[in-house]
Amino acid sequence: RTWTEGRCTVIDDSYVHEVWHNGDEKRIVLIVDIWHPELDLERRVESLTDPPVLEMYRSMLKDPKMVLEMQGVPKAIIPDRFISEQDD
Repeated sequence: RTWTEGRCTVIDDSYVHEVWHNGDEKRIVLIVDIWHPELDLERRVESLTDPPVLEMYRSMLKDPKMVLEMQGVPKAIIPDRFISEQDD
C-alpha cells in the first residue's frame, strides 16, 4: 500500500514491519490504538482495569525503543532519537 497525499491511511501494525520516509520534509504520524473488532466488551473492560497490563502499557509508552525491539525490529534500524524526545 502506498500513501496518497490528502488521504487518510489506516494500517494494521500488529505484525512486525518496517516503514521508511525518504522525503526531505518532516513526516508526522498519528498513532491510534484501537481494540480488535472481535474483542468482546468484557475483555475490553478487563484490559483497562488490569493493573499489570496498564502498568506495562504505560512503561511501553515511555520507551519506544523497547517497544520496537519487542516487535522484532532489528536494533540496527531503530532510531537513536524520537521526535517526542527532541527539543524544538
